[in-house]
Amino acid sequence: MDRVLSEELVKWLTKVLDDPIVKALLPRTTLTKPQLETLVIYHAEMLENKSIEFKKNIRLALMKLRGEKASLSKGAFVRTLQQARRNVLRSVATIVLLSYLGLLDPDTLIRARGVGVTLREVMEEMEAVEEQDPDEMRQRLSTIIQRLLRIV
Repeated sequence: MDRVLSEELVKWLTKVLDDPIVKALLPRTTLTKPQLETLVIYHAEMLENKSIEFKKNIRLALMKLRGEKASLSKGAFVRTLQQARRNVLRSVATIVLLSYLGLLDPDTLIRARGVGVTLREVMEEMEAVEEQDPDEMRQRLSTIIQRLLRIV
């Protein structure tokens, strides 16, 4: 088992899951934190064409991230992944149903996607600002999150 790889994964996962936008939005979704962690891991580009040993390291990194001492079985990982996927599909089905019934303006989905893309771009720009002025970054981020939570 590659301890360095596991440490890098924990660091990366921690950064993703400690993102203030993720923290603000997660409670308003149909996903639990473990389900989001599992989805993020599963869909990470690092998983592309990697060996089974690497996938074991992913589960170890997830255990470390969660502070778990006991082994995380492949079955538990797969069950959590299935639950997350099911919740995402239910959310999509809800949107389709509401759109079909005319209860959801089609432009809402377009705007929501635009908000997500814009947030990602803003966060990338703010990482550079944080190094120069952490207080300004925190203030900007606070404002963004307040505005975001008003629309979701």
